[in-house]
Amino acid sequence: MKESKKVLVIQHTDKESLGIIGVQLLNYGIDYSYIKPFYGEDLPLDVNMFSGLIILGGPQSAYQEKEFPYLSKEKDFIKKAIDENIPILGICLGSQLLAEILGSKVSSGPKMRIGWEPVELSQLFVNNYINQADIKITIQPLHWHKDIFELPPQASQIASSKNTKVEGFIWRTNVWGLVFHLEADLTQIEEMANTFKQDLLDAGISSTKLLELTHQYLNESNQVGKSVFSSWIHLLDGNK
Repeated sequence: MKESKKVLVIQHTDKESLGIIGVQLLNYGIDYSYIKPFYGEDLPLDVNMFSGLIILGGPQSAYQEKEFPYLSKEKDFIKKAIDENIPILGICLGSQLLAEILGSKVSSGPKMRIGWEPVELSQLFVNNYINQADIKITIQPLHWHKDIFELPPQASQIASSKNTKVEGFIWRTNVWGLVFHLEADLTQIEEMANTFKQDLLDAGISSTKLLELTHQYLNESNQVGKSVFSSWIHLLDGNK
């Protein structure tokens, strides 16, 4: 029997992992492996070894190739995956890398945004991709970003917020970018709060307040995440 391909996960910090996506992948019988370019690990030569690609967040910016030279090779690898029509999911920094590769300019926004703020999902996205009848158009996910970007050419906008015009997009049907965090679980959020303390200062929110809001909104956010990620995971069926 032919062994199913794994999903490759590009990590940019040990503090940001798959979270609930990892559980979902395993529930679907899909294995995955992490690659950590920030530790000097080399990306695979063949993108077709994998059924899908997930690009996680991190403290880097998509345009910081001088500071983080591995980002150049990473962008080349992601471009190959796009050219091969591999299902791709980019979260936070991952979405910014995708946006840049697809022709959008990524730039620093006016302020670091951390917290649980409303995001408006597009009706088209909810109708076509969310397998949950009672899903709300307005959700309250975790935000942890400063960089922003315009909608990439030929992409469909799937989410927006008061402070960030483009919170998510789909290019063609297989490339998904989300600026906000539906994947984060409590452990990850606690680790991020303990590690990226300067981010919290820049955003004007204490770790105590962040965790208080986390306990208020996390469960509902994860429920939305399960629906969203389930829809993306089904794209892998054609690439096993």
